[in-house]
Amino acid sequence: GRGPHVRPGDRGGWDSGAAGGRHGGPGPGGYHQPDPITSDTLDLKPGNFAKYVLDGNRAWLVQVYHDGSERCHRAAPAWEQTSRALDGIAKLGRINLAHYPALAAQVAPKHLFSATHADYKDLPVVVGFAPGCKKTWCKRKYRGVMKENKLSAFAMDRLLRYADVPLHTRDTLPSFLESEPEKVKFVMFSSRSSTPPALLRRAATEYEDDVSFARVIHASADASYWIKKFNVVAPPAVLVMKEGNARVVEHEVSGKDKLKALLIEHKLQTLPQLRVSNVKSVGCQPGGLVQTCVVLLGVRGLDAFERARSTLRDAKASLQSTTEDFATLSTALEAKELAFAWVDAKTQASFCRAFFAPSDAAGAAACGKANAKPRVVAMRFTHGPDVIEHAVYDGEMDARAILSWVAKTSDAEGGSLREANRGDARFPELTAPKPSAIESLREWKTDATATAYDLAEELMYICVESGPVAPMFLLIVGLLVPSFVRRPKKSKRVKKKREVDDDAVVDWSDDDTLASLKGSQSGMVVVMLVDGFKTDQEVFKRLRGSFWREPILSFGTVNIAKVHAWAEFAETIGAAASTIVIWHPSRTKYRIIGNGETPHPELCSKIEQFLDGISGDLWVEGNWPSTSNN
Repeated sequence: GRGPHVRPGDRGGWDSGAAGGRHGGPGPGGYHQPDPITSDTLDLKPGNFAKYVLDGNRAWLVQVYHDGSERCHRAAPAWEQTSRALDGIAKLGRINLAHYPALAAQVAPKHLFSATHADYKDLPVVVGFAPGCKKTWCKRKYRGVMKENKLSAFAMDRLLRYADVPLHTRDTLPSFLESEPEKVKFVMFSSRSSTPPALLRRAATEYEDDVSFARVIHASADASYWIKKFNVVAPPAVLVMKEGNARVVEHEVSGKDKLKALLIEHKLQTLPQLRVSNVKSVGCQPGGLVQTCVVLLGVRGLDAFERARSTLRDAKASLQSTTEDFATLSTALEAKELAFAWVDAKTQASFCRAFFAPSDAAGAAACGKANAKPRVVAMRFTHGPDVIEHAVYDGEMDARAILSWVAKTSDAEGGSLREANRGDARFPELTAPKPSAIESLREWKTDATATAYDLAEELMYICVESGPVAPMFLLIVGLLVPSFVRRPKKSKRVKKKREVDDDAVVDWSDDDTLASLKGSQSGMVVVMLVDGFKTDQEVFKRLRGSFWREPILSFGTVNIAKVHAWAEFAETIGAAASTIVIWHPSRTKYRIIGNGETPHPELCSKIEQFLDGISGDLWVEGNWPSTSNN
C-alpha cells in the first residue's frame, strides 16, 4: 500500500514521496529513488528526539524535510551554513518525513488543531525549541525564508533572546566609549552592514556585567578619521578600550577563532571587579589554576579607594613587563597562577568581614563604611577546593611594598596565614546581588512582551492556516468571557488633584544622594546650584525636558545654602546661584555651561557637544565636592 507521504499519481517524479525522478537512479521495482539530502546536522528519530531536544537544555532548530522535495534540496546549503554560523550556540537536527511521519506530525503539524503533518508542498518546515522547552506545544514555528542570516537571527532573537550589539557611527561612538567607565569597550569594525556574528551576541549576553559591545560600519569616507582617532586602518578589525586609556587594535579579525581568542583575552579590565558572575573567569576561587589571588577591598568612588585601585593596577602592570625583582610573581602572572582584582565592600560586606580575625571587631565592622581605609588581602588556594588561606596587608599603599608582601605570602608556610574551610562562618565567599524592584519589573516586562508577541503571531497564523474553525472558536470565546467577568462598580469618589509637579526637578541636597552620584560614575551629571526656593529653575526644567531620553544624563539641583561643601565649591569656581555645571563620569572633571538666564538653545548645544564626545578640551580638572558621606 502507498504510505501517507505518497500522493496519488506520483510515480517517479522529483516531488514524489516514494520515488524521485531527476534526483536519483533506479531503485527497487524499477522506480527512480530521490537522491538523499546529506547533512552534517543530527538525524532525529522517535528514539532520540526527546533525549536531545526535549530533555536537553539547549536551543534547537528542527527541520522536517523530504528527499524528494525540490524546495528541500534548494534549502540544504542555507541549512548547513546556519549550522556553521551558530557553531553550537543552537543545535540543528532534521526529521525525514518519509521515514518518521508520526514524529513529523508532532513537530510540524499542518496547523495547531491538526493531527497530520505539514503538507508536502510546504516543506521544508523549520521549528524552534527554546532552552527548557520540554513539550512540543512550546515550540515556535519559523516562517521566514531559508537563508542563513534569517535562520540565525530567529535562533538568537526568539529562542535564546540574546542581547543585540548596537550599531554606532563616528558621531555616536565617542559617547559610547565614555559611558559605563567600569566596563571594557569591545568595538567590531566591518566593511558592510550585516548581522553581528553569533559569537559576538552570545558574548554580549554572557559578559554584560563586564563588557559593553558595539559595531561600526567602516565606510571609506571615514577611513582617515578612524586611522587618526583609533589607529583602525581597515576592516575587519576590533578595538578594545580599557581603564587607564589602554587601547588594543587588532586587524584581520575575519575568523571566529581569532574573534573568540580576543573575547577571552579582553573580557576583563586590567584590574577587574570581582563578582559572582565572573569569579571563575578571574580565577579567584579554590580548585582552579590560580594559586594566589590579591584583592583590594573598599568602597567604590571614594578618593582613597580610587588611589589604592590605581596603585594595585600599577603593581600588576609592572609584573607584565620584564622585572628581575619580582621574577617569580611575573612568571606566576603569565602562567595565570596569580590574579589581581577588587571588591566593592559596600555590596560584599560579609566577604570583607571574613578576612578579619574575631579579635579585630573594629576592622570587620568598618567593612563597607565610608570612613574605612582600603585594605589589600591575599587568598591562597593550595589545599583543595574547600580551603582558603588568607592574610591582610597592613603596610603603605605602595606598588613595590605590596608586591614584596605578596611574594612573601605566596611562599609562606602558613604561619602568617589564617585558614578557612568551606562552611565556616568566616569563609570568604561572594554573594549574588539581589535585583532591585525596578530591575525585576523591567525583566518581567521584557519577558511578558516577548511572550505576548509570540502568542499574537501564533494566533494570527492559526487563523490563516486552520481555516474558519479557529476564528469562529476565538470569536465565541471572546463573546462569552465578558459575561463571566463581573464588572467593578465605578467609584464615585472625586479624584484628587495631584500635588506633585510633574516638571519638578529632583533635589540632590543630601549627603547620601551626592555620595551615590559620585560613586556611580555611570554617566554625566548636570547640576544647577540653587539658593533655597529663590532661584528660578524654569530654564533648567526645559533643559531636562529636552534630554530626558538620554540614559547617560542625570539632572538635579544642589542647595548651596544647605550643603556647605558645595557652597565652598561654588565660591572656588566663582559660581553664583542658578549656575549650571556638567560633570564628567569620572567626577574629576566639570564644566560650567551657563545659568538660569542662558538661552535654552545655547544650553542644549553645549550638552550636545559633550554627548558627541567633541568636548575633550572643554573639561576643567576638579573633584566632586566631598560631603560627610563621600
